[in-house]
Amino acid sequence: MTFLSFLLAAGGVYFYQMEKEARYNGMSIVPERTKDIPLFNGLQPGGGPSYMIEGRHWEEILNYYKEVLPENGWTEVFIHASSNLEEDGAGFMSTWIKPGQNWELAIDAGYFKQNNRTQVIFDKKSISTATEWIKESPKEICIKFKVEVYYECIKLTDTHSNKQIAELVNSALDWEKERIPYSGKSMIDIDSFKVEVYYDLEKGIYLVSNKGTKWMKPEQEFFMLTRISKEY
Repeated sequence: MTFLSFLLAAGGVYFYQMEKEARYNGMSIVPERTKDIPLFNGLQPGGGPSYMIEGRHWEEILNYYKEVLPENGWTEVFIHASSNLEEDGAGFMSTWIKPGQNWELAIDAGYFKQNNRTQVIFDKKSISTATEWIKESPKEICIKFKVEVYYECIKLTDTHSNKQIAELVNSALDWEKERIPYSGKSMIDIDSFKVEVYYDLEKGIYLVSNKGTKWMKPEQEFFMLTRISKEY
């Protein structure tokens, strides 16, 4: 090999590596370079922070990560999947935590009909917090089955149950993102501290007050204690 040929070959390898690295620009997590975040078979870097795969595969991808992430030490914090599978952009959002990590793993996906591709984004996010809204155990909690102020309420006076409700509200995660519409609506008045409740029995619960917004999983205990749903 001549010196010129060597230079051309070396230059080709260098530019190939540069091009390869450019595909990962904008990504806070590259699954191929981790030991505990497997990459769904068929996903390829799609430019920017996303991976792409031809066709509608977001449901398979969600099921895959619900299986493999716990096997790699991750615990689910939040999952929301589209109920309308036919809408453009249907997909899921999810967050996961792992002991020893000072960040959360977010995996979001959506299927876009125009280009017949499923887009997946892996991201690092700050650990979720749970701000304490209720400082003392409530003496009385008033449950309204509608958020209208004038709607009649049901009073709960059992101190043990009221303490449990307050603990559940306090432990719900602070929510900074846009709320997903849930059909169930009610209001909890905790010693004159008003909390609007938006819920889906299978997907989750939003708590909204003058202190912000929180989200929790659809805890059966919360529904049983508050009786905000006729299902309980």
